[in-house]
Amino acid sequence: MNYSEALSDIKSFLHEAGALATEAQPSITMMLKDGDQALTETDLAISRLAHQRLAHWLSQSGHVLIDEESIDQVGSPQEIFRNSEFQWVLDPIDGTAGYAAGRQQYGISLGLLHKGKPILGGIYLPSRHELIFADGSQAWRTINAFTPMETTSCLKFSEKLVNSQTFVESYFGKIWSWDSSFSPRTFWLNTPESAVQGFFSLFSGQAVGATWVPLYSIWDVAAAAAIGQQAGFITKTMRNKNSFELFDSTNVKPNWKITESWLCCAPSNFDTIRNGLME
Repeated sequence: MNYSEALSDIKSFLHEAGALATEAQPSITMMLKDGDQALTETDLAISRLAHQRLAHWLSQSGHVLIDEESIDQVGSPQEIFRNSEFQWVLDPIDGTAGYAAGRQQYGISLGLLHKGKPILGGIYLPSRHELIFADGSQAWRTINAFTPMETTSCLKFSEKLVNSQTFVESYFGKIWSWDSSFSPRTFWLNTPESAVQGFFSLFSGQAVGATWVPLYSIWDVAAAAAIGQQAGFITKTMRNKNSFELFDSTNVKPNWKITESWLCCAPSNFDTIRNGLME
């Protein structure tokens, strides 16, 4: 497979999807799916766009699209990881409720896995014109993305020390409890409006860590997993410090939710942050 061509397609798709989301946002209304999950016509439109723009890949044997808005059209994680070689993983709009309310903390992400292992990935924040992506060996950050003023620089993990002025991105901080030896002066928790917002904070050096929690689905983290690995961050389970290598049916539930909590951060910060967070 030509990864350079695939990355070009990922970036082109994110550009087009971002323009679509920006144009549609002022008049969008929110619906509900599965009883309580936010959904907009933009989610569905970007899902359709992905199927169109990736059609030449998806027509090839061994390729499958794991898409939040068409997940009922694919098999179970066990079937997908057993029967396909390449898995494209899409979150059309991460932060749908905020997007529908007119807020700007949303993003679009598309990742490519090879037998479950993150290879390529891109996350785009249209309101900020910022793009972060992994090319298969390195991670990159583009400012003013898709404009004549865009600049791209290599993305590497920050050695920023954990202290009272730093924070960890954790969706729904209430899932954590502080252990008896933990002081709030060590670091703070911030609850991002979307998973991609939290990952951007980490990758851009604003936060010192970001958690994956069982509320997340594979499409929330697939692109970020590639970016984090190739930028030099580590991702380990909070429970037993197992390192993340790939997605499979042992860490992805039948409903595509991840099975347990993980922490992504600079290697030197893992124990400090983990010791402050207890499930």
